[in-house]
Amino acid sequence: MHAADRPNLGWIASQGRWTGFFSNAALEQIASLAGPLVEVGTRSVVPDGAMRQPVYLVAEGWGYAYHDFPDGRRYVVDVHVPGEIVGVAAACGSRRAPRLGTLTPMTVARLDGAELCRLQASSADMAAGLCRLLAVEQTELTEQMGSLVRHTAYERVAALLLRLYRRVEKRTPTGRTVFACPVSQQVIGDMLGLSVVHVNRSLRRLADDRILHKRASDVEILDAAALRRIGA
Repeated sequence: MHAADRPNLGWIASQGRWTGFFSNAALEQIASLAGPLVEVGTRSVVPDGAMRQPVYLVAEGWGYAYHDFPDGRRYVVDVHVPGEIVGVAAACGSRRAPRLGTLTPMTVARLDGAELCRLQASSADMAAGLCRLLAVEQTELTEQMGSLVRHTAYERVAALLLRLYRRVEKRTPTGRTVFACPVSQQVIGDMLGLSVVHVNRSLRRLADDRILHKRASDVEILDAAALRRIGA
């Protein structure tokens, strides 16, 4: 692990869809709070810099936010693709921030989430941007919870992979039916409340049904219409 250059406004503005919720003035404030870019290896935990409420800007690589229970079980909050901001909801809600683990080598910048949220009081631009970001995150969380309640294991896995595809495409549209997805079956299970056996069985069925094929580091969508229908 080592540190690279400090992010600037141009770098911040080139990140994923979350930047569209903020004005240039607010993005400048975020850039001023961001520490240097840090490179972290695969299967590592991203260091929090001793911050109580760290927020991460993901420049490169895939990771996942998670909480560990005292009995050793793990709850994966979300999978994060390049260009995403991680941890804002926990920081603004004063909740315990999830830890960030890596699925591939990652490059991230940390910033103090508590300080970010304190800027709401003095910056209308920052307050408006955070409100828009958190409203979208809340909508996505509600949709995810709905999937857990009403979907079968087969449908949950399909819905998750469809969401990841849409997030990858939103940052860098390609129109391709194959997309990077280095997410393990264990992480999928810990996110969807399924055993690895159920995840594996669901992926095999999706392949047998000619819906999609999940390999170790990517997913090939074979029938986009069917995937949207199953994952709706």
